[in-house]
Amino acid sequence: GTEYVHNGDHYCVLHYPSDDKGEVFLQALDDKLQDPDRVDLRGLWMPSQYSAYFCSRALETNADFSGATFQGTDFSNATFKGTSNFYRANFHTVSFRGASFCGEASFSSVFCGGADFSHATFFEAARFRDTEFKDKVASFVGTHFGKEAVFERTDFTFKGDLPIQTS
Repeated sequence: GTEYVHNGDHYCVLHYPSDDKGEVFLQALDDKLQDPDRVDLRGLWMPSQYSAYFCSRALETNADFSGATFQGTDFSNATFKGTSNFYRANFHTVSFRGASFCGEASFSSVFCGGADFSHATFFEAARFRDTEFKDKVASFVGTHFGKEAVFERTDFTFKGDLPIQTS
């Protein structure tokens, strides 16, 4: 495939840290989601211009987003049918509003600019161990935790409003 260069480093289109990726990016992302065994998107750099790509989408198998960067992404009403791993992922404003996590969900992530988990459903364990919520409100209004919800060593650092909204 085409190589992209940023600060002297070489990247494929999925890892290239730029908003300017075009249709080649979407095709590569679509191809990754077709893998019947596992969605491997480790290190993905998701541009803001495709913020709605995962909205209402079903990921049919285990999904690994370890080390991914999301520049404003909407996972609203998405369904994660397998496990979902967001270990060391960085989110710059994200919505998981109404999302369904059928398998275990692990975050250990950094959330900047707000995180909306309102009305999301976690059917298995939801792990936010070693997670940082910075800058804006993290909303868990109406979130359903079917099993354990782990917020061990989770840091809520805010300027202003209360860190968590619950009902």
